[in-house]
Amino acid sequence: MRGRRCLVPMSVALIALAAVGCSKKEASESSEPASPAEKATTPAAAVEKTAEPAGFGTVSGTVAFSGKPPEAAELPRKSDPVCAAKPMKANDVIVNANSTLKDVLVRITPGTVKGKFTAPSTLVPVKQQDCMYVPRVQGAVAGQTVEVENDDKTMHNVHTYKGQETILNQGQPSGSPPIKKDSIAAEPAVLKFKCDVHPWMTGFVVVTDHPFFQTTGADGAFKLDKVPAGKYTVEAWHSKYGVKTAQVTVEPNKTAEAKFSFDGTEKGE
Repeated sequence: MRGRRCLVPMSVALIALAAVGCSKKEASESSEPASPAEKATTPAAAVEKTAEPAGFGTVSGTVAFSGKPPEAAELPRKSDPVCAAKPMKANDVIVNANSTLKDVLVRITPGTVKGKFTAPSTLVPVKQQDCMYVPRVQGAVAGQTVEVENDDKTMHNVHTYKGQETILNQGQPSGSPPIKKDSIAAEPAVLKFKCDVHPWMTGFVVVTDHPFFQTTGADGAFKLDKVPAGKYTVEAWHSKYGVKTAQVTVEPNKTAEAKFSFDGTEKGE
C-alpha cells in the first residue's frame, strides 16, 4: 500500500510537466510567420505597386491653311547689285500646293517634358545666301552652337534679337569666316535674325529645352519621334500668324495626332 501511495504524486507531476510542455509548443507555433497562403489574403490595396516604365510614342500631324493665300510682293533688292542680280519675292508666308503651311515650327511646349536633354554637338547652320537667310525658320536645342555663314559676294551684318533685345550685332564681309556663337541659343526663346544692310532679310531660330520639334516643309507635315509617354501641349508657331496649340496624350509605341489650321487672320510677330 505504501508503494502505491507513492505512485499517485509522481503521476500527477508527470501530467503537470506534459501540460507545461504543450503550452510552450502552442505559444511557439503561434509566434511563427504566416505561411504564403496566409500572406495572399492581404488586401490588394495594401500592396505597393512597382511603377512601370513610361515608354515612348510619336506625335504627328499637319498644319493646314484655310484662308486665301496672300500674294507675295517683290522684294526691294535693287540697292545692292549683288542682290539685284537675282529678283526674289517675299517668303514670310508660303502656302503649299496641298493647302498646308510651310515654315511652321511645331514643338512640345518648353518646360513640360521630364528629363534633362543634352544639346547636340552639331551646329545650327544659318546661311546668308542670295541675300536671304536660309533656312528661314529652324529649331535648336538649348545650348547648341549657332554658326552663321556669308555665302554672298557682298557685305552683311548679323543682327540677332531675342524679343526687343539685341544679343548679336556683327558685320560679316564677303569671304570672312563663319561666326560661331554658343551663347545666343542658351535658353528657350525665339531668335530673330536681321541684316541692317539688307532690311528684307529675316530668319528665325526657335530654341527649345528638348529635341521634340520640327519645321514643316513642302507638305506641311511634322513628326516628333521618341516622345516620353504623357500628356502634352503641342504648339505650332508661325512668324506672321503666331501660335496655335493642341492637347495630346502620348502612349507607348503609339502615334498621337495633332492637327493645326491657320486662316491668315492671325497675328504673329
